[in-house]
Amino acid sequence: MRNGINKSVLADSFSDILDENIINQNKHGFTLPLKFWITRQFSKEQLINELSNSDLKGIIDFKFINKLINQTFTSSSDHSRFIYRLLV
Repeated sequence: MRNGINKSVLADSFSDILDENIINQNKHGFTLPLKFWITRQFSKEQLINELSNSDLKGIIDFKFINKLINQTFTSSSDHSRFIYRLLV
């Protein structure tokens, strides 16, 4: 940001090739593909095993966590953000 203008480096560097609408567009975030990462990196069994053998043992209810993992892998619900937090 320079002089209250977002993306000033982008605007200065690419003003000759980017459309003005792109340069002046508001900034916006993006969503991490957590479900994709989790379901491609682990099988359900590996994920359950990884979490059940972690330092979380005795702190969280693994019956409940197993339910969330099963729902995420079967696409009935997406709990990947919560599962990711448990992993990290």
